[in-house]
Amino acid sequence: MSLDRPTVLIVIPQLDIGGAERQVVHLASALGAAGFDVEVAVFYPDGELEPMLRASGVPVRHLKRTSVHGLETIFDLRRHLRRHRKDIVHAFLWPANWRARIAAIAAGVPVVIASPRSVETWLRWYHVVIDRLLARKTSAIVVNAVAIRDHLQKREGLPHELFHVIPNGIELAPLASLPGRPEAKASLGIPVGAPVILTVGNLQPEKNHEDFLGLAAALGRERPEALFVVVGDGPSRAALMERHQALALDGRVRWEGRRTDVPRYLAACDVFVNTSRREGCCNAILEAMAASRPVVAYGVGGNPELVLDGETGRIVPFGLIDGLAAAVDGYLVRPQLAEAHGEAGARRVQDHFSRGAMVARTAGLYRELLARRGSNPM
Repeated sequence: MSLDRPTVLIVIPQLDIGGAERQVVHLASALGAAGFDVEVAVFYPDGELEPMLRASGVPVRHLKRTSVHGLETIFDLRRHLRRHRKDIVHAFLWPANWRARIAAIAAGVPVVIASPRSVETWLRWYHVVIDRLLARKTSAIVVNAVAIRDHLQKREGLPHELFHVIPNGIELAPLASLPGRPEAKASLGIPVGAPVILTVGNLQPEKNHEDFLGLAAALGRERPEALFVVVGDGPSRAALMERHQALALDGRVRWEGRRTDVPRYLAACDVFVNTSRREGCCNAILEAMAASRPVVAYGVGGNPELVLDGETGRIVPFGLIDGLAAAVDGYLVRPQLAEAHGEAGARRVQDHFSRGAMVARTAGLYRELLARRGSNPM
């Protein structure tokens, strides 16, 4: 094992558009400059972010995945690790966390890291048992929010020193010079005087867009001129369209699908809203804050660690749609407050949640774990 230029394999189920996937791309593409040789492995090939990673010079390996349980993935990864020795295996998300750790432990990898990315309340008792057993041979568990660490410690009784909190980091440059709000609205065909309430996220159950539609119905009665914009797509789309029709929201809600120009939508919006059921360190919230927009979010997972209630946005108890409506309306009637909270949010992201800070913290942890492993052989 050499500490001069350690080798790292990052394992994640796939590289489609998502928060954890974007963090892997940010991290892997920057580790070379930080002094590491890095490779990424996925179970499901040809994700939308894969070409971006390859273009940055990071090789992407496709692991075998032909069954529901994915045991063949473990064996394939173990073979790869025995043929191509790695100093570090770093897995992201539950499907990769348990499979990659088994393979890495079996292959004798010196440093094995797991990264849960949200408060995963859906896990069953047997998932917890597997996690506890694997934790005995895990070098570190890296989470992106204190809330995740606290949840895992309470649920699994794992030692505090096993956990390391490294928040997500985002690219600040695309959000540094946005067009003015009137220009951005005009470019999207939105009347300049129409308040825009924006949410960004994949259309899947945990993102809970149902409550965003509930917000549109509740606030729309008082502010018929307001426009509610949804950027994202996913498996919940059909059910959400039915809900849209049931609430008679035609003309109030725009469904934009997946977009590559999210900064333009952030520039156009007056208030950003997140209604997720569970979150870790939400990239969409960080991007909205970096764009100097006030954020209204449910107080789930790591959201209160990002949005400082009354300083950079408002935190609302989960499920309280009237609370969302009151918080959003408060910003619409007090634009100077919205501007002040937006600017405070931008400063907070610049100080604590940049991509460079995330990469530096992760690279520092890698070297710390390697040095510890080298001086304390097992």
